[in-house]
Amino acid sequence: MSGQESKGPINGWDEVTAYLQRWLAPCRKLAVAGIGNDLRGDDGAGPRVAHLLAENPGNRDDLLIVDAGTVPENYVGKFIEENPTHILLVDAALKEDLPPGAVHMVEEADIGNFSTSTHTMSLSLVISLVTQHIEVDIALLGIQPLRCEMFDETLSPAVETTVKQVADWVRSRY
Repeated sequence: MSGQESKGPINGWDEVTAYLQRWLAPCRKLAVAGIGNDLRGDDGAGPRVAHLLAENPGNRDDLLIVDAGTVPENYVGKFIEENPTHILLVDAALKEDLPPGAVHMVEEADIGNFSTSTHTMSLSLVISLVTQHIEVDIALLGIQPLRCEMFDETLSPAVETTVKQVADWVRSRY
């Protein structure tokens, strides 16, 4: 989350959206990357956000939507080519003491350490590869999962509600 110092945890809808509003104020081009495995229940939250945004992106050439699935490293070249000023990663991310569906920001230093990760390559390494080539602010919006079982293509109701809120917020605020 370069460009902005956090003063402690950023948890809950109001705190997260206020943070994102400030973070996106100087944004000229936003990339939203949904990360996760949509065959593992709530781990599919990130890809579902990307799908909802792709269904109704509006008439914007300053918004890049990427369903990175479990291989965000495959999109490093796309991020470099598109050269966004901001990349918002959206992923299921466990954080102690939060209810399912709660949103929180994951500090850049902790991105590689959160525990729902199903990606093949560390997000920290992906971020490093991108930032070696372009100047970009990167933030990770975590959605607290309830369940992440294999071969479960459904999101829990709380996570589904949050996914829709996140997609609607990006559409209306950005």
